[in-house]
This record gives sequence, structure tokens and C-alpha cells, in this order.
Amino acid sequence: MSHLRPTSDPEIWKKGPAFGMAGVHADGMAVLKVREVAKEAIERARRGDGPTLAECETYRFRGHSLADLDELSDPGKQFHYVFLMVS
Repeated sequence: MSHLRPTSDPEIWKKGPAFGMAGVHADGMAVLKVREVAKEAIERARRGDGPTLAECETYRFRGHSLADLDELSDPGKQFHYVFLMVS
């Protein structure tokens, strides 16, 4: 089930402060950005500043299984991410 229906705010990282922790967002397709976010979260925890809720959004190129035919994916988005990975 999509997380868009059961939540008032689909940006999960924004929920961190409600639980007393930092919340950060990263483009999960950019491995160096994910690394940077993870390093900052580790440093924050080692300083004793608590945990971090990190949301790293990625794009799935295929369905979850053979039963998921991936009919709903946007061909423009697929091209965008394939082009980013090649360049």
C-alpha cells in the first residue's frame, strides 16, 4: 500500500521532530548524498544528540514481483533515472 493514503504528510522525514529526533531527506539515487546524510546522522548520535530519521527516496525500475507488471510506472521517469545513472 502506498504511504500517501494513511498519513497526513507523505514526507516521512518531517515526522522526526514529533518523536524528538532530527529528520532529514536525501535523494536515494545519489549515493554520495546518502553517504553524507548517514555520516551526519552518525556524528549526531556519537555527540549524544540522539537518533536521526533519514528518508532516502529511490526509484524502483521494476515491480515487486512477477505479479506486479509495472504497468503504472511513468516512462518519462524511467528515462530520467536511467539517463542519470549512465551520465
